Amino acid sequence: YIPGQFYKRELQSVESIISKMDKKDIEMIVIDGYADSGTKEHALGTFVYEEYNIPVIGIGKNKYDRCILENLEVYRGESNKPLYVTSKGIDNEKAKELVKHMAGDFRLPYFVKYADNRARDWNC
Repeated sequence: YIPGQFYKRELQSVESIISKMDKKDIEMIVIDGYADSGTKEHALGTFVYEEYNIPVIGIGKNKYDRCILENLEVYRGESNKPLYVTSKGIDNEKAKELVKHMAGDFRLPYFVKYADNRARDWNC
């Protein structure tokens, strides 16, 4: 992992999954990471959005220091530690509301945690 180049590790997996689907059936993509940094530096979600023109919501578990966007925090469950929500192709306030109301009682939405656990040993 190289700071600012998270996409290099994750983009191949996202592309592999999307290639197995009919793109017209994909309404939105949720990624574990940032969708936008507010700078010229592309985040993982920026690459995905620009390649597929499908709205992307990024859920960052940690604050990315190079991100200049503000008001990204979403608190879920009883956690005092926020998630950092960014988006491309969808209003960020709407993205934050969607993340806030995703299934699951804890900080991470259920399906984000599920996908993260399943992907740990997966090679595309």
